[in-house]
Amino acid sequence: MKKALVLLFAVWSVLCFTCADSFSGTSPVTIYRDDFGAPHVFAVDLEGLYYGYGYAAAQDRLFQMDMLRRTYWGRVSEVHGAKFLEFDKAMRRDNLTRAQVKDQISGLGPQYQVILRSFADGINATIAEAAADPGSKLPAEFKNFGIEPEKWKDEDVAAVFLSVMGVFMDFSRELENKALLDYLIKKHGEKRGRALFSDLVPGNDPNAYNTIPAAAPGAAPAKKKASNSVPLSMARELIEETKALQSAYAELGILLPGEAPSASYAFLVSAKKSASGNALLMGGPQFSFHLPSDLYEVGLHAPGIDAVGSTLTGYPFIMFGQTERTAFSSTAGVDNITDYFEEKLNPGNPRQYWFMGKWRPMEQRKEVFKVKGEDPKEITFSYTVHGPIVKTDEAKGIAYSKQLSCKEDYLSGFVSFYELMKAQTPEEFKKAAALSSLSVNVYFADTAGNIGYFHQGKYPKRNNKANPLFPSPGTGEYEWQGFHPTAQNPHIINPATGIIANWNNKPAKNWSNGDLGGVFGGAAGWGMDHRVTLLTDSVKGKEKISVDDLKKMVKDATLGHLWAQRFKPFLLDVLKRNMKADPRIPVAFEILASWDDTWSDANDDGLYDHPGLSLFNAWWDIALKNTFEDELGEYWGALESSVGGPFNWEKRKRYPGGHPLFLRALLGRKAPNPLSHDYFNGKRDQILLKSFIEGLDRAEKKFGCPDLAAWRMPVTPMPYAATTIMGVPTTQEKVKMTFFMERGTENHIVEMKQGGAEGVMVVPPGSSGFVRGDGTKSPHYDDQLEMFNKFQYKPLLIKEDMVKAKAKSKLNLQYTYE
Repeated sequence: MKKALVLLFAVWSVLCFTCADSFSGTSPVTIYRDDFGAPHVFAVDLEGLYYGYGYAAAQDRLFQMDMLRRTYWGRVSEVHGAKFLEFDKAMRRDNLTRAQVKDQISGLGPQYQVILRSFADGINATIAEAAADPGSKLPAEFKNFGIEPEKWKDEDVAAVFLSVMGVFMDFSRELENKALLDYLIKKHGEKRGRALFSDLVPGNDPNAYNTIPAAAPGAAPAKKKASNSVPLSMARELIEETKALQSAYAELGILLPGEAPSASYAFLVSAKKSASGNALLMGGPQFSFHLPSDLYEVGLHAPGIDAVGSTLTGYPFIMFGQTERTAFSSTAGVDNITDYFEEKLNPGNPRQYWFMGKWRPMEQRKEVFKVKGEDPKEITFSYTVHGPIVKTDEAKGIAYSKQLSCKEDYLSGFVSFYELMKAQTPEEFKKAAALSSLSVNVYFADTAGNIGYFHQGKYPKRNNKANPLFPSPGTGEYEWQGFHPTAQNPHIINPATGIIANWNNKPAKNWSNGDLGGVFGGAAGWGMDHRVTLLTDSVKGKEKISVDDLKKMVKDATLGHLWAQRFKPFLLDVLKRNMKADPRIPVAFEILASWDDTWSDANDDGLYDHPGLSLFNAWWDIALKNTFEDELGEYWGALESSVGGPFNWEKRKRYPGGHPLFLRALLGRKAPNPLSHDYFNGKRDQILLKSFIEGLDRAEKKFGCPDLAAWRMPVTPMPYAATTIMGVPTTQEKVKMTFFMERGTENHIVEMKQGGAEGVMVVPPGSSGFVRGDGTKSPHYDDQLEMFNKFQYKPLLIKEDMVKAKAKSKLNLQYTYE
């Protein structure tokens, strides 16, 4: 398989290597910076283009990129101390070694190696200039955190790509599912426990919202079986250990390795559905809000490449943007490409495991960790044929390892993103999309009016005996049987509906994401209620859709209250029939009915505009608890805590994917896929009403007055955290806090006009993260912050004359290489 992939990339390289002077030793480069500080790099060849890109990116984000590099190599504790040691251990254990990354690079075609090498050389050129003039060119964070910049190599650039894109591929819910099943069986008995589990973790919900309405190509969903069981105590112990680590990481603001952000939305409109007759693309990649931004805006211009947009910082391609003829974007695929295996240990030697009929030695790898202020720590990690050992219990004779399908060809994702940026036709888009082994959704639109979608990833052909919801025995009988062809993954060009909508939801009806498809999956819990409807409802009933409609969609998704839009009608229906149950209900009913189901603060007084928000929130989690706690016990909270921590009715938080379980419970036998059990026990109205009265009581206590109209909640603030997306500190600076948004880290909208695509974008807080040694910040540190808060945009500059007209500076460089 690996040799085949190397050959594929090599052939692709020969076919696509169109840049001139590819092997010349000197390349002129020009970098223009526009009025928002975004660099636009012009070069005559690939070497010069990526040298200039690396140079400009390092000028703006050198310390941030260094933290991303250290994240993947597991070297954060060298800078930030022992509190990051466990984080580093997980990274070093699960990630590729430097030698393995170099090996993957050597298997790439020549142009991709040129990109990585030239990008690194550009970074090193900026470092050299900073060393010569540290007072004005070295980012203050290096001195503040007590380190010096280190030289970059091509594998470091690859490591930055893998520090986010690679790490977030590696997540699973098999252990959580097994612990839940064991808990339910213990509480309710075998038959009912399994039935309740199937309600919570359906594996494949045929009524979930699909991006592709019709049946999609690809593998049929895996069959659900429960023959392979995991001991209750071991599964629970690992879950409790994970919870403890989550708690420790939460104090640092760190994402637990393997916890996926499950984020980003996209909406595309075909030419026939567009008000202007031009195809449209809107995207909102969600990496939360950090300082500097996780995203970086750049324009790349050379023979064969002409693109502008944003990308994750330090990535050697553009992920979200446009060319003159195309537009492209992406969202997380949140699909099932990681499996856990239960390894059987040798009682006489716990460093051996049983596989294919004999005891085999685990691979041992020693790693030394340098920790700031402490002596170095030596740790030994163990590996089976499946992957790293993440938990061992020698007394029970078992250990857990995990296998990730894309790990052997991680960098196929880099190749694919690069080619997607260049693709000019739907056929080129599909070919480029099929290259990637990473679970990502990618989108395409062009000036010919086409729109397209492809669900990427290398998905295992699982053994028929394996249950994809739980860990499998690692003794050899449950091994993967190869992989489904990526070209057969769900994809569509020009759907009959004229739209493509995705917010990490299910790609197609016959496509399951296995262990992720349940209450622990967050946005991956693909069910009949999903946050993607915030997008589709914004344009519901419209014959034609315009750019202004897409701008409104961004605002609607940001301010809309997903749960109220879906569940308030059920509550109002119950209250209408029970007006005399409590003297406060008639007034509460009128307030709720008049609320527009948003989190708006139109007058900017620091309070949400409508008391209906307070009434609904005060009811919400009580209703969930009163409905599900008797069956689910401690697990009822998983319905609300899968994203953004435990629910707090007084504050806003990230949406999980939706609440399909609650919706199905409310619909009862009328649900398209009825639950196994009436969670209301025949008392639906009584439970909803009782919960609402309890909510009124706690709200009245909170606000200290009986006047329901005065119950307006303070706006939940949203800081720009001074960390990377992984929670690693990047600066000691701050910018103005804003109001909490369920929104893309940036937003971009592109109209595919016949004379050339025209796009807009906003990337807060600003393009630059540079702070001089004396504390002076770049003027572009936060100059897009207010624009973002006001839902305003700036134009994407794709044509050279547009770039030159907006340019505020020009820098000529010369790249000499061997």
